Amino acid sequence: MTKAGKESRQQKEQEATTQKEKDSKRKKFDEKMKKVEDLEKLKKIGEAIGQLPDLQQFPEFSEEIKKKSQQLRSQHGTLSLFEEHQPLQDAPLVQQDEEEEPEQDDYSREEDPNDEFDNDEIDNQ
Repeated sequence: MTKAGKESRQQKEQEATTQKEKDSKRKKFDEKMKKVEDLEKLKKIGEAIGQLPDLQQFPEFSEEIKKKSQQLRSQHGTLSLFEEHQPLQDAPLVQQDEEEEPEQDDYSREEDPNDEFDNDEIDNQ
């Protein structure tokens, strides 16, 4: 085999290997994006955002990832806690007194002069 033929064959093998790596990476990216879309359909937007592929791991798909991230974040921002439920309109508002005295427990109470037991009587017995 000639030198040019060997170089050509090596170059083709290298291109085939590079193409296989790209295909494998694209497959992994597509699997992750499928998970994101499934979560989005289930209205689990926060989880979908968390499942987005990492920009550092997939730099060649950065535009796609950023676009999807912005779309999901805008959806997540528009969700409301009261979207499916009616607000509690009849519930009374709880107000606290500004000068509320702290409750005392039974162990820290002061002696009462009208108490049934007299400490002097106990000592004398």
